[in-house]
Amino acid sequence: MISDLHVNSIDELMRALNSLPNCFVFRGQSDADWGLQSTLERTLGGKWNAKSARKFEDYSLDVFKSKYHIYSGTEHLPKSKLSWLSVMQHYGVPTRLIDFTTSPYIALYFALETYDPLSKKALSIYCLDYSAIMEKSIEYIKGKDKLFNESRSTIKGQQDSIFEDTVDRYSYDIAWVTEPIELNARIDRQSGTFLISGNLEKKLIPL
Repeated sequence: MISDLHVNSIDELMRALNSLPNCFVFRGQSDADWGLQSTLERTLGGKWNAKSARKFEDYSLDVFKSKYHIYSGTEHLPKSKLSWLSVMQHYGVPTRLIDFTTSPYIALYFALETYDPLSKKALSIYCLDYSAIMEKSIEYIKGKDKLFNESRSTIKGQQDSIFEDTVDRYSYDIAWVTEPIELNARIDRQSGTFLISGNLEKKLIPL
């Protein structure tokens, strides 16, 4: 469930952000009308459908992997699908990942970075309780797979493998909040994490 909180000053915003517990992640956007969309959704736009989304990701992954040596330099080779997607996102390839950060101040920076005050539009900061999202997602998987015995405490350090071997493999209709084990320097500096749909063929927030 998404609820809106409208603030009219930086003081109100800071109080609202600082009142949230540590289990939240944040995303800043310079236009509140944009909604919460991945770059893959924005790229496909009105042509988005389950088949085209799957085809685009599979093709992009194959092409990027084959040419990665051109860009990687001394970087090591990603070992998981989620790590590949995060590197692709870093290089500007549209993916279903949505960038978030553990810092509300970094989110505010990105909201202000490209904001046009002459537009008179509202900017937005999304605040997600990732702990609650992951609890619900794990509960959903357990309802589908009786052999799945993971919990919030046991998935730590395994998010990549669980996403690839379970969530993405069976296209579960859940949201997954994680940071790839293999972080690049840019993601690390931005305290980055990602929100991703477990089912490539479904948007996180249908429009």
